[in-house]
Amino acid sequence: TRTKVAFTEILDTDTAYASDTTFTPGVAGYYQSQVLIRWNNFIPDAKQGGPQLYKNGSHFYTYGSVQNFQQTSTTQNGSDVMMTHPVYLDDDDYLEMFVWHNAGSSGAFGGGYNHWAVWRMLGMST
Repeated sequence: TRTKVAFTEILDTDTAYASDTTFTPGVAGYYQSQVLIRWNNFIPDAKQGGPQLYKNGSHFYTYGSVQNFQQTSTTQNGSDVMMTHPVYLDDDDYLEMFVWHNAGSSGAFGGGYNHWAVWRMLGMST
């Protein structure tokens, strides 16, 4: 299952987030993309999942390898996955964040805990 993640905008100094799901930089350069995804419940044994970055509508990067981010504690109700990755963007490129998993309905995520930040890395030559 692949699901596009919607985020609540908190700070957007350059009006780069065109919607709650898409980032368009407006200025070419290297950018750092950081995502935190909260699994709302356990991912069962032998099931996997993870965040995936899409650039211009195509898969660009899977954060880490597709991993089993299973939470094994019986006292906790979910787990967080935080990953970062640099990406070069032209001014009109766009990024989207998806979450992939093979856990069926057991792979719910969100609950207001998801965060995605993208910022330009100054001093990087293009």
